[in-house]
Amino acid sequence: MTFQSYAQSSKESTQRNNEYQDSFSRIGKSSKYGFVNNLGDTVIPIGKYKFLNPLDDEGMILATNYKDKQGFIDINENIIIPFNYEDLGVFSHNLTFAEKNGTFGYLNRKGKTIIDFQFSEAKYFYNPGLAIVKKESGWGLIDTLGNFKVDCIYDDIDYSRENQIAIVKKHNKWAFYFSDTETLTDFEFDEIIESSGRIPEKGHYSTIKELYFNRNIALVKKGNQFALIDKNLQQIVKYGTYDIINPMNCYGYSIVIKGNKYGIIDSLGNIKIPIEYDLISTKPARSYGNNFTTFLIKKNGKYQILNNQAELEIKKEFVKVDILSDNYYLAYSNDSIFLIDDDSKIVSNKYTGYYDFDEGFIVRLGNKMGTIDYKGNTILPFIYDSIFHPHLEDFLYAKKDGRFGVIDYDGKVVIPFEYEFITRVWYDDYEEYEDNLIVQKDKKLGTINMKNEINIPLIYDGICSWIEYSPDEHYVKKDNKYGMVKPNGEIMIPCLYDYIHYYNSQTILIERDNKFGVLNRENKEIVPCDYEKLIVDIDYWGFDENHKDKLVLLKDDVWYYLDLNGKLIAKNVAEDEILEKYPNAKKEIKYSLDNQLIMVE
Repeated sequence: MTFQSYAQSSKESTQRNNEYQDSFSRIGKSSKYGFVNNLGDTVIPIGKYKFLNPLDDEGMILATNYKDKQGFIDINENIIIPFNYEDLGVFSHNLTFAEKNGTFGYLNRKGKTIIDFQFSEAKYFYNPGLAIVKKESGWGLIDTLGNFKVDCIYDDIDYSRENQIAIVKKHNKWAFYFSDTETLTDFEFDEIIESSGRIPEKGHYSTIKELYFNRNIALVKKGNQFALIDKNLQQIVKYGTYDIINPMNCYGYSIVIKGNKYGIIDSLGNIKIPIEYDLISTKPARSYGNNFTTFLIKKNGKYQILNNQAELEIKKEFVKVDILSDNYYLAYSNDSIFLIDDDSKIVSNKYTGYYDFDEGFIVRLGNKMGTIDYKGNTILPFIYDSIFHPHLEDFLYAKKDGRFGVIDYDGKVVIPFEYEFITRVWYDDYEEYEDNLIVQKDKKLGTINMKNEINIPLIYDGICSWIEYSPDEHYVKKDNKYGMVKPNGEIMIPCLYDYIHYYNSQTILIERDNKFGVLNRENKEIVPCDYEKLIVDIDYWGFDENHKDKLVLLKDDVWYYLDLNGKLIAKNVAEDEILEKYPNAKKEIKYSLDNQLIMVE
């Protein structure tokens, strides 16, 4: 895995920035980092530092050593700023915040203290050269010389880099600070609502700009009432005109609600869409996604889509609309499914199924599947019985002529079509096996890697993929018995048992012929498998400091307490005590792992 170097941009440093970017690249894997030059030669070995930031536009690298101290070095590992600090930031306005002994100040690129260490918290400098800082007395704003533009006496401060406007909180009321005029307004607002102006760009991506004033209009709230105001704090839309006003989008339109009906107004407060709709929404598929610039509207059970000017460009009504990733609509009419983009353009309506993934859409045509890009162009031909995109991966599982394989986004075969089943497996600790796949062939299960090499032999009738709070090793089933196997295929616990459950490395519960015992992960017997009952009493989360982990066992009508090493704690424990602590101790429970395993199909 390679991370290309990047740097903060500025007009003065563009040439130098490009020089560093072109000459060196940061490389890293598993939180270990280094640098190579443009020939691939190692310049800074991987793992020498606990963390390395990319080169900045002055050729400086923020680094963390294994004593958890931070400093700056250059590409030759010359120390520019000593490793004396608990925290450092990247440079902005040629200053970085620095924490030493729990107190923050600001350093220049030579490591000289420019603003004294006096703050309990400090943040980056943003245009036009302001930083949010905190003292015991409260939050404030300073300039690059350390002058206080807003004294450190306030409850909270936030800053919009785009507007170069801060909002300041005092006694649960908010005010604006205008950096251009150095003006702090009265504290009169209960809430100042940020608007996320989504700026469309080429392709399907976008840039979010966080704004307090969008088109010189701010959305504010007093009590439960919303208003739109200008920079003179004059009301453009008066308080209480609408029950709710949503933040304005980048085209200057706001969704408003009054009496459970929706409409749209422009930046001057003029009604663009009457307040008569059952729903108007720009919400994305996921809460962290970008809002649409188009509008989904609903009235009398029918949906329509307005363009970014709140105008009806697609003159169709839909009975249902799904929201897809990357801001696409899947709109259903009585006879077609329409894929519609955020420019209010119909991308396609000739397929019977659409499934979004990283590079476009998996689509169905008749009984075959293929893929299209974001413009509707065919990428993979319609020759597959099924296609599935595994989460966070850059390949596809596909089925062809009744067999499964793996292909890349361009259709190149990565794993041949020779399996009856295929799925992903997840590991926390076995990094070298992180690309393993569970596969079935000839009615037997095992794992392979992405080179189609077998790791776990294909001999099992069942195998687990990932089970929460369980180890990375696999539970497996063979000849109707359970065991455990490591990701490299090594048998950890042989398939000899009617049930098995891994609690920790020292405590693996086993059942055989209706008798219970305990093994450890080395397959060493901790408790013989000859007890009629066995309860594992472990404080798994460690919340109870007084809890004593133990095993509770029954044999020949005698109850025992053993520690996790199998040593006797107590014998002839009264059954009343057992039943009081463990009410289900004598109930007959039939254990099975089948519902947690992938079983042969």
